Amino acid sequence: MLIEDITSLILSALEEVLSDKGIEAKVDSDFQLFGTGSVIDSLDLVSIVVRLEEGIHDSTGRSIEIVDENSVVSDDSPFRTVATMAQLVKSKLDAG
Repeated sequence: MLIEDITSLILSALEEVLSDKGIEAKVDSDFQLFGTGSVIDSLDLVSIVVRLEEGIHDSTGRSIEIVDENSVVSDDSPFRTVATMAQLVKSKLDAG
């Protein structure tokens, strides 16, 4: 799966979450998902992850676990932005 396809799935999930919350925001690969300044909360991030895992399964027939011990305890969170999450997912897909 191409990084562009993964990014598109993340952006789509993000747009749904923002729409559900009534938030209008410009979403792109630099959009901040996690940390100070983010407009979404941890439950919204979980929703994005679940939607992303479902989208990947629907697109590829593969199941992956995006959130694991390594990604959660990392000092450099892979959930900071859409781009960093896409890189995490791409590495998991490439490894499996």
